[in-house]
Amino acid sequence: MSMELVKALLMRASNPSSWNFRPSVECDLESLVWVVLYAMMARRLRMVINSGDQVLCEAYERDFNVLWGSTLYFRVMHSHQNMHGAAACYGKGMGDQWFPDPVEGKFFGEVMWKLSGSASGFGTPFTYQVFDELLGRYIVLAEEEERTQEESVDLST
Repeated sequence: MSMELVKALLMRASNPSSWNFRPSVECDLESLVWVVLYAMMARRLRMVINSGDQVLCEAYERDFNVLWGSTLYFRVMHSHQNMHGAAACYGKGMGDQWFPDPVEGKFFGEVMWKLSGSASGFGTPFTYQVFDELLGRYIVLAEEEERTQEESVDLST
């Protein structure tokens, strides 16, 4: 859910006559970004659960539930703000725990940075083309990383 929609829903809750939200392509795109990040974290959660590391599992599951386990609008907004903040500090905090894979972590940081900059009027507007190029670049990086890991396994055997 886009921040613009969350803010409009919060305003409507306190003043129903103030509802003037109109969906936009930008809101749809931001919602798509949140779906992609959710899927990345859900995949990581499955990996953590399957690892058998109980301490890591409990910590990651707690973070996952805090970030994604609420339908209350103010909590959704707070979670989005936390993720934007974590992305700004990637390499020094929570984002590292949520996305320990370096390629995923860099994608997370860059997509949050582009969303923040676009929403605040700084930087390039965040369009489908920008998102498509970003995804394409990081998919190639992930594939290269996977090939490198496979080659290092082949060399060691």
